[in-house]
Formats: sequence, C-alpha cells, structure tokens
Amino acid sequence: MKTIKSLLFITIAVALSACGGATDSDNPPTVEDAWTVFEQGDYEQALKDFEKLNSPEATEGAAWSALFLDSLNYAEGKFEENAGEQRIDSNAGWSLALWAIGNYSKSIERADIVLSAESSYSFVHYTSFNAEDLLWLQAAGYFHLVNYSKCIEKIKLLDSTFSASVSDPDIARILLEKLEELDSL
Repeated sequence: MKTIKSLLFITIAVALSACGGATDSDNPPTVEDAWTVFEQGDYEQALKDFEKLNSPEATEGAAWSALFLDSLNYAEGKFEENAGEQRIDSNAGWSLALWAIGNYSKSIERADIVLSAESSYSFVHYTSFNAEDLLWLQAAGYFHLVNYSKCIEKIKLLDSTFSASVSDPDIARILLEKLEELDSL
C-alpha cells in the first residue's frame, strides 16, 4: 500500500509540474517585442514573431523582416497587402522590394507616395533607410527605365552640384558612375 501511495504522489507531482509552465502560445509576442527583435537584427525570429500576430503593424513588420531576409516576393506581397496610402512605412518598404524585383515604375510610384507625405522620411525601426534612399531608388529606377532626364532630376536632389546633359554621348556611363557614388543601400 505504501508503494502505491508513493507512486500516486510521484504521478501527481509530475502532472502538476508539467501543467505549471507557460508555453509560447500562452504568452505570444507583442508587436513591440517583435520590433525589438527586428531592431536587434534577428530578422528570422522577428518574422516568426510578427506572423503570430494579426494587425497591420504585424503585417508591416513581417514584410520588412522578409525583405531583410531577401524573401523579396513574400515581402512584396505583404507590403502590397498592407500599404494603403496611409501606411508610410509599408509604402517605403514596398518601394525597396519592388526595386529589388525590377519593377522600377511601381517602385518610383511608391517612393513618391512616401516622399509626398513625409519629405524627410526615416524608417523608425532602421533609421539608416530614409528619404535619400528613396530618392536614390527613384534615380536608379529612372536610369533602368532609360529616362535619363528624370534620373538627373532625382540625382540633383541628392547632390545639387551634379551637372549632366542627356545629349552627352556618355550620359549612361556618367549617370551610372554617379549612382554608384551615391549608393548607400
């Protein structure tokens, strides 16, 4: 009888200890927690955390995380899902994703939305991505679209001392060299 009581006691103790621990599903991350992980550079974990949440901010965070993981098509889809005219950070990220995919016209449009709303834009969770980067994306986009006059216009916003003429026979080389010089991405 004593053995049965001992076994019963051990079984109850094991069962109680197993029930006592909290699991990840008991305490899902918050959007703020996920952004902290993102800011620390752990984009894989940030993406997992954002995907556990259901809000426009979480969708935006998942898109940015995927972008930094070079999951461009996934990021582009998430930004598109979330980038209504009022979501400046989604439009900024979408512009970058579209440019990386090679959709230069749409990238330029998204950058215009951001710069029109906030001319001194800076992504709060990665402040080195800012309005100058969006202007560069536009300039490089126009270069790829062979719209050299618009490319020059955007470059001049980044470097007011720059001077070039579309009639110069070496204009493509001149613009490409200047874009490489200005590239901070």
